[in-house]
Amino acid sequence: MQPTSPLRSEAVVHTLITTHKNADLDGIASMLAAKKLYPEARIVLPGSDSPQFRHFFVQSLLYLFDLIPFREVQPETIKTLVIVDTRQKDRIGELASLTQSQDIALHIYDHHPPAPGDLRGQIHVCGETGATVSLMVPLLIQHSIRLTPEEATLLAMGIYEDTGHLTSNSTTAEDFESLAWLMRQGAHLPTVGDVLTRELDPEQVRLLNEMLDSATEMSVHGTPLTLTRLSRETYVPDLAFLVHHFMRMEKISVLFLMARMDGKIHLIGRSRLPDMNMGALMQHFEGGGHTAAGAATIRSQTLAQVETRLLRLLDTYMPRRFQALEIMSTPAHTIGPTVSFRSASQTMTRYNVNALLVTEKGDTQSLLLGLITRQIVEQGLSHAMDTTLVQDYLISEVETVPPDAPLHLIQDAIVGGKQRVLPVMDPRHGIVGVITRTDLLQLMVKEQEETPSAKDVIPTDHQPRTRDIINLMRERLPSKILALLADIGKSADQSGCNAFVVGGFVRDLLLYRKNEDIDIVVEGDGILFAKAFAATRQARVHAYSKFGTAVITLDDGFKVDVATARTEYYTAPAALPEVEKSSLKADLYRRDFTINTLAIQLNQSRYGTLIDHFAGQKDIKDKTLRIIHNLSFVEDPTRIFRAVRFESRFGFSIGKLTVRLIENAIRMGVFKRLSGARAMGEIIAILEESDPVPSILRLHEFRLLAALHPAMALTETTTQLLMESRKALDGYELMAEDSNCLRWLVYFMVILTPCTSGEAREVCRILRLAKWQEDLCVRERQQADHCLKRLAKELPLDNSILYARLHVFKTEVLVYMMAAADSNRTRKAIAHFLSRLRSVRPEIQGRDLKNLGLPPGPRYKKILIQVLDAKLNGLLQTKEDETAFVARILSDTGRQNGNLELIK
Repeated sequence: MQPTSPLRSEAVVHTLITTHKNADLDGIASMLAAKKLYPEARIVLPGSDSPQFRHFFVQSLLYLFDLIPFREVQPETIKTLVIVDTRQKDRIGELASLTQSQDIALHIYDHHPPAPGDLRGQIHVCGETGATVSLMVPLLIQHSIRLTPEEATLLAMGIYEDTGHLTSNSTTAEDFESLAWLMRQGAHLPTVGDVLTRELDPEQVRLLNEMLDSATEMSVHGTPLTLTRLSRETYVPDLAFLVHHFMRMEKISVLFLMARMDGKIHLIGRSRLPDMNMGALMQHFEGGGHTAAGAATIRSQTLAQVETRLLRLLDTYMPRRFQALEIMSTPAHTIGPTVSFRSASQTMTRYNVNALLVTEKGDTQSLLLGLITRQIVEQGLSHAMDTTLVQDYLISEVETVPPDAPLHLIQDAIVGGKQRVLPVMDPRHGIVGVITRTDLLQLMVKEQEETPSAKDVIPTDHQPRTRDIINLMRERLPSKILALLADIGKSADQSGCNAFVVGGFVRDLLLYRKNEDIDIVVEGDGILFAKAFAATRQARVHAYSKFGTAVITLDDGFKVDVATARTEYYTAPAALPEVEKSSLKADLYRRDFTINTLAIQLNQSRYGTLIDHFAGQKDIKDKTLRIIHNLSFVEDPTRIFRAVRFESRFGFSIGKLTVRLIENAIRMGVFKRLSGARAMGEIIAILEESDPVPSILRLHEFRLLAALHPAMALTETTTQLLMESRKALDGYELMAEDSNCLRWLVYFMVILTPCTSGEAREVCRILRLAKWQEDLCVRERQQADHCLKRLAKELPLDNSILYARLHVFKTEVLVYMMAAADSNRTRKAIAHFLSRLRSVRPEIQGRDLKNLGLPPGPRYKKILIQVLDAKLNGLLQTKEDETAFVARILSDTGRQNGNLELIK
């Protein structure tokens, strides 16, 4: 909406004009333009009653502004507040209080993109021009307002400075049109040039030198940028001028200045990149701006805290400079020149491509002759040219790019050159890949999705799916856990970092499964946060600086795992990953499945916000297990075990693509590079599940067991024995008062039953089992098999004989024997031993034998065994019975030998 002609003549009790704090030339010039539209208005500068402009020309025009100090403003008389070059109330200082009054009309003129918290005026003239002056000039023209040459010159300065001398990416046609009108009004461009390129005074030279000394050059996504710092006790005006001078002098594309002054951090950013939104980035610091420039004032934070947060945000806002090597598809599909059209069509169908490179073998590498498209081939086939050779109709004029070619060259070749497929050529290795139109389109769509827009500013580093799940948390979580999570969020706010509870805890919350294993990811320094939080609870902290992790142990023994948000990369398939600090999204990206990538933010302002970068909620709803990227299993084959385990545990299905990628990874032989200890750790996790049998069968279906060792192949007998093992384990746990049986060992013994003794030992050593575990799985299991055969022939037996047969075996072997027994009679006998006989011990001891007159010696053991046998057979009930029994033994022995001396 634009002001109408009565605006200038209406009687206004009091009209104020203002702009943002630390006003630049565009803000100053726009206030002057507003003064021409509202001649009875007074101008108030926020944050300063006595502004000091360094350039003489601007100072000489201050009389035109009709300035009034804020202390003289009487709010009760104000009817209209005119705000130029901003629409954020936080940026107009003490005048922000006037925007809350229902009696004061707001008239807003601003060229910055929309942002959360924008004021909305009764008159609202906003558009994305290079400068606010360019929005106001058409209004001056509409109301036939003429300017003096000095006024026109000042307005031209505003346009020139905010558009980088009409060279920034934010410059629009409206800026040129406005400047043309200003020149017709007498704007003096030499004066504009003198002001904008004026010489530095001694103090500015010192500041510039300090900026140069503290400058740090870095690269984000392949894009270079410079970060510099200043520190002063009092406010320094004209920082924007210094930033502009610094960029021009050093030929910098992206620059950030962090200046600590008057107890606050002033952050200024400038960019010459067309695909970076500086204003949207500054909104995270409660500032603003447009695509090429932005600024913010930050309170209660240090330079280090601001820098840390800025660098995190740059991971999103800095455009990525993709190279051909990152975009290309491999391998490149090729055919020879003497291939027929019919064969070429079949090859394109097989690989689902629309173009093929035509090559012939050279001395050291394949030589590129050209390319053939599906369109050419299909047209030929429609004319019965089935046997026509490709070499007769190939496209020979083909552009290529090197592996390090930037995106703009790739776009020029594919879009500008209308080339369907672009070969990527390495001087030493020849054709290393191709870039198709689809590859380029997918990249451009991805960039569009991930590039933040000023019209859709995101509250975190990336743009995930989010929803509020506070009510679900309150419904499902114990009050103790809720209070703990809330305290973690408060501590994160105090530490100036973002904290999230992630992974299995969040997954199981959505699945309505109990899980109180709390894993916290911190964007920042996880160890420092852990120590700060522990101090509020008088808790203990064990930190692991190498990995940026810590474990907090509360006074009741409850533990919380804390990790610094990190990314990881693999130097080779199946190798352990290298890790480095990163963002939440990168931290979640390194996880195994989408259902484990969900996070809940704990900071107070966003407490209870579920963050879903990888559609994990959808996969939970669809009961589908899906990996995050296609090389996941190649990088870490142990994820295949976890896929199988989760599929059974949650009743999910492994997605079709994920199944194919599992099969591909196994076919590639990735497990040959995997350490046995890591593989065994995942196998144990599967075997410890309440019912691991479906997972074991799934491992067999994927031929994963055979991939570890060819002898580990399930048979029908083994499968049946696995099912019996589960029954035996469940039965044992019901009868045992204190179950100390390692469930996984029982199942693992069963898995090894098809193996010979030598093969079983080889498997145990490949998987790095402990020596006692190996002996149990091989030697003791074989002894157990022999014992089962013996029992089958001997039963029924006296309890003492049954005890003698079985007491030598560990619990795991006995449970295995229950499962492997051929008859219920044998199973009942073993169960009887476990539940009734195994714990039987004589009450009488060696000292009792000594009191009966028997000197210490080998006979002690023999007599105690006799007592045990009698007790097992139900002949002895009490210690008195045992004492009398021993006395009879001694008496009978004495009579047989004549005196006790002979039995000493």
